[in-house]
Amino acid sequence: MILLIEDESRWVKRFALMIERAGEESIIAVATRQELIEILSSDEEKEHSLLCFDQDLGPEGRGSEMIQSIRDRFGEDRVMIGVTSSTNPEDIERFQSAGADGVASKAALRNGLADALVQLYRGDPLSPEDARLFEIPAGFIEEWLVAGDEPAPK
Repeated sequence: MILLIEDESRWVKRFALMIERAGEESIIAVATRQELIEILSSDEEKEHSLLCFDQDLGPEGRGSEMIQSIRDRFGEDRVMIGVTSSTNPEDIERFQSAGADGVASKAALRNGLADALVQLYRGDPLSPEDARLFEIPAGFIEEWLVAGDEPAPK
């Protein structure tokens, strides 16, 4: 199961659609820390081997903080990826410091990120090209996923 921690429904829908197009339908989305802890504490918790976190989770705090608390509580056996609309070096550093296995831009969903996430989930090796999706160079976001969304930061 791919677990998405995201507070904005528009991103949940896009993310789920892209993951489905990449060939995987096992996705669950949660928006609160409590929902996440309940799922990871359940009997089926081992099914959730890939977790994708937004950075800004509104009142729930930061995705990087959630990653750190999950690493502290549940250990290192899950792949955790920060998926953010920010290319801010501080946000990327927060994810990396918290123990994220990678950080990717939401804009990369259009450029193969969903396929790469499904490969990670299935345990398939990533090509060097796919692996580069998890590194955010400065200015990576050039456009949003759907025309009409707010423009990317310059």
